[in-house]
Amino acid sequence: MKILEKYKTIIIAAVIFTLAIVGYNYFGAGEVVSTGAEAQSVGTDLVELNNGLKAVTLDRASLNTNLYRSLSDWSPTLLSQPIGRANPFAPISQ
Repeated sequence: MKILEKYKTIIIAAVIFTLAIVGYNYFGAGEVVSTGAEAQSVGTDLVELNNGLKAVTLDRASLNTNLYRSLSDWSPTLLSQPIGRANPFAPISQ
């Protein structure tokens, strides 16, 4: 009986925790994994999208037009930066 009195709080906490897990699994875990027609429709959608992307073509003649050639590049030029040590993980004393 001394052991029961000594570990009474731990035993009660373990029982409540176990009941909470069992109750959650019984009442709350209603998530169903779809493996039937719903999963197949998702796969079919992806296949149709992939086929649509494969069907896209680019007319190379549009790249030779004067309008395309008159486009200018507005990206900024990148300045060269000084390079650090050859091995940045080597100790500084070397």
